[in-house]
Amino acid sequence: MRLVLLLFLFFPTLLTAAEPMHFVYYDNYRPRSWAEDGKMRGILIDIIDEAVGKRLGIPVTHTGYPWKRAQYMVEKGMADAFITIPTMERRAYTVIGEEPILVFTLSIVTRKDHPRSMEMEAITSVKQLRGYKIADYLGNGWAQRNLTGMGVEWLSNVDRIFPFLINGRADLVVASNRTIYEMNRQGFNTALKVLPNPLSSVSFHLCVGKHSPYKDKLKDFDRIFKEMHKDGTIERIEKSYYHETHTRPSHTPAQSKVIRNNIPHQS
Repeated sequence: MRLVLLLFLFFPTLLTAAEPMHFVYYDNYRPRSWAEDGKMRGILIDIIDEAVGKRLGIPVTHTGYPWKRAQYMVEKGMADAFITIPTMERRAYTVIGEEPILVFTLSIVTRKDHPRSMEMEAITSVKQLRGYKIADYLGNGWAQRNLTGMGVEWLSNVDRIFPFLINGRADLVVASNRTIYEMNRQGFNTALKVLPNPLSSVSFHLCVGKHSPYKDKLKDFDRIFKEMHKDGTIERIEKSYYHETHTRPSHTPAQSKVIRNNIPHQS
């Protein structure tokens, strides 16, 4: 009778533990997350495979959507988590880890032959950008929050920014390492340059939906991410993508897929 009681008490826990943790991502956000051959790939996917799948032993799935759709999935309880910048809006429907997963700086990118490039090299804060024509892409949440009223030319996607700058239609873009990665990957670094002074820093955190059964495991997630920063795992994963050649992690990736629809993305 005691054995039956113990099974009754612990069996729901075992069932819960067997349920995969469903992560959703923006599916066009190379090198952090992107769709390739029907699967999700990138820095964030590799970090979660290592942290949640391997170190915590929780099965995970990765699904790609346009960004606004991915957030909607977590808000409505159809997915468990995403990774991004914490905001008040996101805190309304997620619980957010304290330990940052990714931390990166924002720098100015401009034309190498821009007549005001030396002047721009002295800029050390966002407020000093007033008076310059800035290019950025629709859906960049950081830019929408921090560059309001600064005469930003909003373009449809990040790829349009580089020729826009080269053609002299804007002075600069505030770029993360991800934007700089795309600039280099597409060969625009022959005409554009990254200025040395960082303007700001941004951190990505784990955001777990309040409907998710994994919302009470934040301390475990934070502990593992801290451990991975300390032992250099996250840095190694990032570097493997930001170099021209990289070796994929040796562990077996979790199940992943991509779903496209017509809902626009939002960072």
